[in-house]
Amino acid sequence: MLDKDKLKKLLEALPIDDPEVDVVILSAPRLVATVTSKSFAGMDEGERQELVWNHLYAQLDREAEVMIEMVLTNAPGETGETEGDADQPS
Repeated sequence: MLDKDKLKKLLEALPIDDPEVDVVILSAPRLVATVTSKSFAGMDEGERQELVWNHLYAQLDREAEVMIEMVLTNAPGETGETEGDADQPS
């Protein structure tokens, strides 16, 4: 069974520079992860997600895969906001 520690280790092994990984339990057993790396700078979201999910698919079986709700991918300084959100007044 996939747990947050195993997912964190898998994501830390991504072929990217210095990944910072945070994994939280959304609602057991669903997991959400955030991966931040300078390697993501200049990559669009599709490229980032393809890199992450291809890595996970190679390591996990289907039962474990469906436990992952989402993986957010950020370059340093990004907060995960959609483009333009930061410019909008609250």
